[in-house]
Amino acid sequence: MRKLELYTTPACPHCLALKKVIQEVLPEFADKYSFKEISAASPMGYLKSLRNNIHSAPTLLIDGKVVARTALSEKELTLILKTNL
Repeated sequence: MRKLELYTTPACPHCLALKKVIQEVLPEFADKYSFKEISAASPMGYLKSLRNNIHSAPTLLIDGKVVARTALSEKELTLILKTNL
């Protein structure tokens, strides 16, 4: 199973938009991806974002590799998820 991670911040409108798209698209890939949201505003999330060289939100990673640094449409996210299987 591939690991999907989303780094977010609380006041970011793009983070909210991408979280919504992920919630809509991910059920199609439920057996292929595990999902975890990481708040870069929390102490642990901040340290983890520094270790992964993440300086903007939203940032989406698949197995530790950055695949997007902005909000995506359903079509864009679906293509990224299919491409990274």
